[in-house]
Amino acid sequence: MVMRRVWQPPQDGIWLDKIIQTNPVLESFGNAMTVRNNNSSRFGKWVEIGVSQRLSIKGCSVTDYGLELTRDSYVPGSFAYLRDSLFQAPGVSDEKNFQELQQGFDALGFTANTQTEVFRIVIGILTLGNVEFQDGDGGATVPSEGPSAKAAELFCVDAEELRRSIVVRKINVAGDITETYRDPPKARSARDALARLLYGRLFKWLIAKINVTLSTGDGAVESDAFFGILDIAGFEMLEQNSLEQVFINLSNEFLQRFFNISTRWRVFLQKRAGQLCRGGDRSQFRHYLRG
Repeated sequence: MVMRRVWQPPQDGIWLDKIIQTNPVLESFGNAMTVRNNNSSRFGKWVEIGVSQRLSIKGCSVTDYGLELTRDSYVPGSFAYLRDSLFQAPGVSDEKNFQELQQGFDALGFTANTQTEVFRIVIGILTLGNVEFQDGDGGATVPSEGPSAKAAELFCVDAEELRRSIVVRKINVAGDITETYRDPPKARSARDALARLLYGRLFKWLIAKINVTLSTGDGAVESDAFFGILDIAGFEMLEQNSLEQVFINLSNEFLQRFFNISTRWRVFLQKRAGQLCRGGDRSQFRHYLRG
């Protein structure tokens, strides 16, 4: 709404549509249902819109903060990661949201093949959660190779290497590598850690891809000035807060403080630099820098 009111020139219309279309994409991969919100943002982001002196949009960049990955391997079938969760959030239309996600992908330049690869990775992560372990000679073994083979196929990696990366731990001591087998509980923890890592990397890749689309091509935005929008993760205060929620609330406070200070400082530096170019007092500028 703010962007629609600030920018009116026709040439900015394409930029606005692309910037707005980042929301359904990032929310689809970064939001989740909580006890208080059926579509709660589980990450923070800073949207910086570069503008010219005439307030014409020159580009945009998105920086993400603190994606809550702990929820990925403990949420709602045939997938273990989805087994104990609700399949339908009240008041949320999955069909409508998926259509908006595809529209966002299309507007941001994601080809049909790229979209398919993104969905393959998501399904691969869910399939990875179905890999089970049991005690064997010397450590954990995988009794059924079906889920790991399917996940490897979706990830386009070797199935045996994928299984070994989960059940085998490598220790490097002064260049000497020792391999030990994890027990089943530790193998499950390694599987879940890998799932979180893959999902986090996918989210980072989406951000990078979006930034290339919203910039001149390399993800960087050069402009005379900027509008900044800080969207923090869902802040919730319950009677009993989980450790993750406490960390989220704390990071929200620090993010808000950081951007309040850094944005004011950046604006100050730009203002002082302009004064110096016009012959301002350099000693006063050094005094502020020392402060």
